[in-house]
Amino acid sequence: MKEDSELVIGGIGFPEFSARGCVQKLIPLETGRYFRTINGKLRYAGQQERKYRTVITCQDKTVPDFHSVKSDQEFQVQCISRLWQRVPREAERDGDSIVCSLKRDPVPGSPLVHQGGKIIIPINVSEKNVSIPIISGNVFITYRPLLRMHLINFETTYHEWDLTWGWKMLLDEV
Repeated sequence: MKEDSELVIGGIGFPEFSARGCVQKLIPLETGRYFRTINGKLRYAGQQERKYRTVITCQDKTVPDFHSVKSDQEFQVQCISRLWQRVPREAERDGDSIVCSLKRDPVPGSPLVHQGGKIIIPINVSEKNVSIPIISGNVFITYRPLLRMHLINFETTYHEWDLTWGWKMLLDEV
């Protein structure tokens, strides 16, 4: 599958020609609730760290091996969809560099630093920490997250005359 797509889901078999041109949505899961106090102030009760649901769809010549998946199986998903994170102005400095901690583990080799629509290099990535040269202005880091997820549901479709398969999977972050 590596030749077909950047999408990698450990534990699911992907035959050749089963994952070209995938589309992935990352959807924040509701992990808390907003409520009003007796004084009318809006408050939030729940986890501060956001969890994600993902929907991945694809049309290709074959489909992944969904039928070998156990209902309680956990997967490590190397997402194709990217997260964006602003580098705070008060980021920690290390000599001639700014160090920013990513909110999620990145897929190795995926972090990129953007400023003014341009990619800035060199960057140094160590686990969740990204070191970049000190620059002014709005700076963003984008990366493909590495998420631990459970398969909630899947479906497959087949177009008889075109001889093509389609598939869709729904996963929730652990």
